[in-house]
Amino acid sequence: MLTAGSRLGPYEVLSRIGAGGMGEVYRARDTRLGREVAIKVLPEAYAADADRLRRFEQEAHAAAALNHPNILVLHDVGSHEGQPYLVTELLEGDSLRDVIGRGGLTVSRSVELAIQIAKGLAAAHEKGIVHRDLKPGNVFVTRDGTVKILDFGLAKLTEQRACPDAAGNPGDVSTAVLDDGSATATGVAVGTAGYMAPEQVRGQPADHRADIFAFGCVLYEMLAGRRAFDKGSRIETLSAILYEDPPPLEASGRPIPPGVIAVAHRCMEKRADDRFQSARDVALAFEMLTPRTGAVAVASASGRAKRVHWLMLAGASAALAAAIAGVRWSSTRGALPSFEPRQVTSRPGVESEPAISPTGREIAYVSWEGGSSDIWITDVRGGRPLRLSDAPSAETSPCWLPDGSAVAFVSDRRGRPGIWKAARFGGDAVMLVDDATDPAVSPDGTLLAFARANVAGFTRIGVIALGEPEKARILTGDSGGLWNHRNPAFSPDGRLICYEDQRDLWLVGARGGTPRRLTHDDAKDGDAAWSPDGRLVYFTSTREGPRAVWRVPSGGGEPQRVTLGTGPESVPTVSADGRWLAYATSSGEQALVLADTRSGRRVRLAEGPTTASPRFARDAASILFVSDLDGGYDVWRVPVAGAGAAGAPVRVTEHRGACNHPVLSPDGGWIAYFRVVEGQRDIWVTPSAGGVATNVTAHPATDVQPEWSPDGKRLAFVSDRADGYQVWVANFEAGKAVRGARQLSRVAGVAASPAWSPDGSEIAFVEWSDTGREVWLVSTDGTGRGRQLTRGAGARFVVWPSDGGGLVVAGTWGGETLTLREVSSSSGEVRRSPAFESITLSGS
Repeated sequence: MLTAGSRLGPYEVLSRIGAGGMGEVYRARDTRLGREVAIKVLPEAYAADADRLRRFEQEAHAAAALNHPNILVLHDVGSHEGQPYLVTELLEGDSLRDVIGRGGLTVSRSVELAIQIAKGLAAAHEKGIVHRDLKPGNVFVTRDGTVKILDFGLAKLTEQRACPDAAGNPGDVSTAVLDDGSATATGVAVGTAGYMAPEQVRGQPADHRADIFAFGCVLYEMLAGRRAFDKGSRIETLSAILYEDPPPLEASGRPIPPGVIAVAHRCMEKRADDRFQSARDVALAFEMLTPRTGAVAVASASGRAKRVHWLMLAGASAALAAAIAGVRWSSTRGALPSFEPRQVTSRPGVESEPAISPTGREIAYVSWEGGSSDIWITDVRGGRPLRLSDAPSAETSPCWLPDGSAVAFVSDRRGRPGIWKAARFGGDAVMLVDDATDPAVSPDGTLLAFARANVAGFTRIGVIALGEPEKARILTGDSGGLWNHRNPAFSPDGRLICYEDQRDLWLVGARGGTPRRLTHDDAKDGDAAWSPDGRLVYFTSTREGPRAVWRVPSGGGEPQRVTLGTGPESVPTVSADGRWLAYATSSGEQALVLADTRSGRRVRLAEGPTTASPRFARDAASILFVSDLDGGYDVWRVPVAGAGAAGAPVRVTEHRGACNHPVLSPDGGWIAYFRVVEGQRDIWVTPSAGGVATNVTAHPATDVQPEWSPDGKRLAFVSDRADGYQVWVANFEAGKAVRGARQLSRVAGVAASPAWSPDGSEIAFVEWSDTGREVWLVSTDGTGRGRQLTRGAGARFVVWPSDGGGLVVAGTWGGETLTLREVSSSSGEVRRSPAFESITLSGS
């Protein structure tokens, strides 16, 4: 023990503050700078292990690099008579454990402290430092109310030993430097029992999301005044973390807002993937609510693979209305309003595509109740909805006329999509325009904007004067955005239309003009909706992971996130008075499913917010797919054996931008895929065993959908280098750019989904055109224009099995359901295969 006046280098000890299982703490004065500091003298065990001491010093220096007001500042490290010590800022106040123990925390105060904790965690996580032992004892509240998180980054380096508590039970499992004396043997679970994430309890690797779980436990304790997981012994507590939910916060007897409860419970989800994925998102969740209302758009994930959709309604807080009006909450720099979301619909089936009426009192939406899609109307406050359409056809995309008297929508009741309208209180529907989708009516009610496919099969934005459907004008062309142009939305003054292409939002004059891009990057932006004053465009985007609602100034600028994207969320709609924002959200994730064509048995191999583009290796020993399991859209690989997985999914690429359409070479040595970076699409190839990826096309054109020849010496792909999107083929040499690219197809529409014949002499592909989607064959020697193989297939993709049998085509075949059928490559005869009868697909 040190006494007053003792010296540790330049530090003079003034008094002893306290002691714990991990050393003693002293108040001291830095004689060089004349400031008071705290010094923690660590146990002698550190000095006995040179490697351990070296790692401690490295981690301490990493923690010292953190500069955030909610993290304890580490000034220095040193050694005194063989014992290492830490020098930190000196704090005046109490630990959060003591504050909770006094029972003086209100809900609003708990939220204020939680925001500070979350921001401190976010700052550390962004530096790659994970606490792993967050708990009230490691959080300090200064006299001025500032939160300080103690001992960041040091937990994983400390020695661990077991200490019984006062009742004789085993002590908490702990590794924090400033902990109060508890631990276990090295190599087992790391953390404090009541705050450990399930992955820590199991001894598995834990990342920053373990801190988010602990944060949820701390938040719960602040709100309820008791631990979330607190059983009679350490073993029972750990078991509860793995298998039980904490007692409901509602049972605490305190008036805790539902939004606050939702944040706490989502932080404490058992699966790391189901929690908030960053501490910054946690802070954002709290900043989007007020302690009075708990207004936050949170849908707590259950971890189950359910697919239940609902509509959410968010209204500006009445208490803030006057203040927000003063700063114009729709201004380009104005703060987001506080809002209180609530679920509006809850009937069976999928419910989506909400549209708020001009009066702001009703929402039209699409419901798939009963197996078919129809238009329904409900009050914004909820209640019994009214079914507006009841035809056997599919009806989607509701849009109100400006006076609120009727709803326009898309229906295929005449065999192909057209835009119809029905009166607000029902009655016979009337067609407005044929061969069109995505209706939007101008604010003055004179124009109808829509999307319609051109001769190449790509949709373009057009307008008609209502009542004159024969006088349609197409506003966008190939220079107005990549591939399909969809979902037009009129500005409040009726002069502009915002629409989406493959990735971004664009603006075009309602009477014509040159389109200009509004958003730029590799995120998928869509579902545009204008603010009432026309200064902002609300939209959905994947720019920070799961799809959320964002907004961007209509004149250009940086997008700003509005909601959490916990759903994901889609189709925002804003009322004319700006009071209400409605959107659709859902729970569940997309899954990679292996289906046995003989038994119909299905096994989930992987799941995430987005999981797509699965492809078997030729030996069927693994499946490649694209997913955002770790945040970015990269290529993954999962080994399979029989009818199930033979191991965990492994990430293959780690790129900026997004990857798609991965395919393994016949010898298993290479993986080809196309990559999207800042709007440019090229074919890339990477060694399947790991290594440097290479851009093998590097052409200013759009190159997508690579496919290996059976001998692995050529790559077919789709490119718009000439004559629109056609099939091209080029020679491939390991790790080098493809050479001698040659155009093979010359169809009038768009070529897609090329598939090699087993002998490499032909390529099958799908042509998208204004007359349908059909399968074609073309010779790989470059002779001939190819021949159409199917009629009325409604094809989406084609596979040519290696056994040389018939082609397998996914199509609609004159119906609405996407199914698999065999097609003869010689005659075009279509056969139903018993092997595919149990398999149905979804897509467009």
